[in-house]
Amino acid sequence: MRAELRTRLSPIGAVVEELRASSEEVGAILVFLGVVRGVSRGRRVLRLEYEAHPELAPEVLRRLIEEAKEKYCILDAVIEHKVGTADVGEPVMCVAVASRHRREGFSALRELVERVKHEAPIWKKEVTEEGAYWVEERGGEPFIELVSPVEVSVNEEVSAQELIARLGLRAEDVRIVREDREVESKALLRRGDRVKIVPARVRPSSASSQRGE
Repeated sequence: MRAELRTRLSPIGAVVEELRASSEEVGAILVFLGVVRGVSRGRRVLRLEYEAHPELAPEVLRRLIEEAKEKYCILDAVIEHKVGTADVGEPVMCVAVASRHRREGFSALRELVERVKHEAPIWKKEVTEEGAYWVEERGGEPFIELVSPVEVSVNEEVSAQELIARLGLRAEDVRIVREDREVESKALLRRGDRVKIVPARVRPSSASSQRGE
């Protein structure tokens, strides 16, 4: 079992050989390789930029492998995920599974790929000709839902859009308010800025009124 963050993924042949040698019972090796698309949502992609929690991300990836081994009785698995800048066409995620038979291997591989994308603390910024965007990978539901305005102090320079993405929220569900004015998604927030994160259904004037109560 191996789960790693890497600036460059291992050659596929080396991963396959690693799994083939893991057990004499191996009868199937299945590999998923994710690469950078050149076009996304109608925008031409220039590159992707990945960030990850350096300690927690590998821990989550190892846990996912352990749970897949227990659930599907696979023999071994490898997960590698890119961190840093990735050009169009570059491999960014490799999930490989060794199993006795193809059926449990396919099932484990599919589940691992989806869970890596939705559960690992790894964040993707898409840099396009139209600008840079943090991409939500958690599926149909946001990680959390904001039910009332909260005031926060910004500790590092970040765009409003990036702040929302890092909190696990969807941009369409919230607004950022600074000094009673709504902040555009591309606007830069500076260290020390105090801003309110407001549910989309609450207008900035309403958020200001709630603060005074």
